[in-house]
Amino acid sequence: MGRGRILGPHAHAKTMSATSTAAPTRRIELPSPPAVLASLLEETGKGEHAAVGRIAELCASDPNIAVEVLRLSNSPAYFRGHHVTSVRRAVGLLGLRSLRNLVLCAVARACVPAERVGGLDLGAFWEESLRRATANRLVAQKMGAAAAVVETAFTVGLLQDVGVLVLAQAMPEVAARWNDFLRLQPDERRQREREIFGTTHDAVAVDIMAEWCVPDDIAVPVVHHHAPDRAAEPHQFLTTVAALGEVVAAVLSADDRRRALDRARQMLLLAAGLDDDAIDDLLRTLGGEVEATGAALGIGVGQQPTLEEILQTANRGLVEMNLSYEQLVARLEEALAEKERLARELEQRNRELERLSITCPLTGLPNRRAFSGRIVYEVARIARSGGPLCVVYGDIDHFKKVNDTWGHAFGDQVLRMVAAILSDGLRQTDMVARVGGEEFAIVLPDTPLSGGRVVADKLGAALRSKVVATPTGERRAFTMSFGVAGAEGPAAFGVDVDAMARRLVRAADKALYASKEAGRDRATVVEPCVPWPATGVSRGT
Repeated sequence: MGRGRILGPHAHAKTMSATSTAAPTRRIELPSPPAVLASLLEETGKGEHAAVGRIAELCASDPNIAVEVLRLSNSPAYFRGHHVTSVRRAVGLLGLRSLRNLVLCAVARACVPAERVGGLDLGAFWEESLRRATANRLVAQKMGAAAAVVETAFTVGLLQDVGVLVLAQAMPEVAARWNDFLRLQPDERRQREREIFGTTHDAVAVDIMAEWCVPDDIAVPVVHHHAPDRAAEPHQFLTTVAALGEVVAAVLSADDRRRALDRARQMLLLAAGLDDDAIDDLLRTLGGEVEATGAALGIGVGQQPTLEEILQTANRGLVEMNLSYEQLVARLEEALAEKERLARELEQRNRELERLSITCPLTGLPNRRAFSGRIVYEVARIARSGGPLCVVYGDIDHFKKVNDTWGHAFGDQVLRMVAAILSDGLRQTDMVARVGGEEFAIVLPDTPLSGGRVVADKLGAALRSKVVATPTGERRAFTMSFGVAGAEGPAAFGVDVDAMARRLVRAADKALYASKEAGRDRATVVEPCVPWPATGVSRGT
């Protein structure tokens, strides 16, 4: 059952199309769902034409799914006075929509075990996912959605952030940093993801939804819940619900409860058209619903705050305003002293984090370590799903002369200028990294060789047009030499993506030096695309 990517990085369509079904080449990239998932999703999507016997047979064929189906059918939400021991009977009791929710939840939880996500707190991740799912369900109900749509909204919430797990699996060495910003607002969390992983959970979800053959009514909201206007018209409602649900869920977990509560009320009023009574009822119900649903699905959650507790926390600052002026001054002085102490401690820790980070401290760009992780990820993606990929290596011409003539301070200024020009000339889905002294590497997903040449020529022209004053008062422009290499997927199952990534990098680097030897200030393209290594090739290739 083939599926394509949902609004890929270079696509502008708002729908999904069928493409390659190549299997993933590395388990640490896209987690492979059980083979039964696609068949189950297809069968449960048939509505009244679905064959219950066939669905029961599929559920029984996967032990994890069978156990979850029986467990949920015997939970308080579905218990009918006697224990259910037959998968077929459990399927009939749950209904198709609830079964689809359960299957997707079970698969998502089983596909990425704790030992593969570094220090990411899986318990906190699934608790937060359940909060979103429950908030989605309540928002959809308040907006008058049909029961089937309400259940779909719940499923969307469970999967909204599943891309975080794939990113943690791909870069486990930095995954624990996700725990530090779990309690931020949704948009702030997404920005921190981009800083740490070089991309975001919704961007990665494009490929996950395709790999898992998830239906469009779930997949499109999962991919576009941070930009509902980009979803196709049939999916606008659920995508908006997903965006609202994420904001509502933050009321339970955000450190800044006042800000989270104000934003949730504002968005529910403007985007959902709910009045104050409906909003209060939703928020009052939310915590208890999360606890009950967690128990039904086997997701461990702690006690959720009530609306009264949320309001008490949010209003704590207002209560403190009733203190006398003298008390406020004294507390302010204490707070300032504590702030200074914490600032010194934070500065010391930040210096250590900077040393260990994946960011170049001079230019602010990702460093070689980050580039290496991204190129392997992109190679694995096209090996599985097909499509082109370009790698561009660039080197500032005569840079040694810059340092020798005007000093390293000016050399650093030039490096920062070049980094800014390269960043401004690329798309959000591209990546530019500083991988050496004056050497930069660019990853261009979904870009053929011809497009790679265009990008290199455009960046070279942008740099030539930038004139800067040297410390001696001269007006100088700088140039770069580029090497472009590309790959085209899909590849044979089992191909060594690490070896292919090294081939691409070597080819681009070799082309860069060809540009240097040919006179500099130009781009050399390796044609045709770099061939894939034979299956089973050694890692030293």
